[in-house]
Amino acid sequence: MLRLTSNGNLYIYTYIDLPGNNGSNVWLETFSAFSRERGGSECSIPEKCGSFGLCEDNQCVACPTPNGLLGWNKKCKLPKIPSCNNASTEVNLGYFRVKEVGNYLPLLGDDIEGEGPMTISECMEKCSNDCKCVGFFYRYDWSKRCWISSQLNTMTRRGFTTFVDAYIKYAK
Repeated sequence: MLRLTSNGNLYIYTYIDLPGNNGSNVWLETFSAFSRERGGSECSIPEKCGSFGLCEDNQCVACPTPNGLLGWNKKCKLPKIPSCNNASTEVNLGYFRVKEVGNYLPLLGDDIEGEGPMTISECMEKCSNDCKCVGFFYRYDWSKRCWISSQLNTMTRRGFTTFVDAYIKYAK
């Protein structure tokens, strides 16, 4: 049986017929897509930390905010930003930075998606002009790539330099 859980992990279960157990049978987990035993990281599960959070060493460790990293809890959410439909008010947008992170999407290799090269300012402008953008990842090495995102979910801090920072949009 194949099962996709609400946090984004994928499991395979096998039905086992137990001999000599009066017909008792069980479902055993035989595969997990983000298993520590397979060398994976639970931080790669899209919603390991719910709708927003920072994961390190398989644990949700922080809730990024404009005032810095706070202790993570289940109430951690992206900052509210006004909808684009509200044209009557001018919104002053800002971005806060979360250093050296990635997320469940393949952002950290040489095949990073996104556009570039471009400056951080150009990337901020692109995100600010996109109603669906809640933030972006910026690769600050030689490639200067920008990847805007409509959802961030769990961001992962790895134990090595990734040359990727996240910038989260918020209303000032």
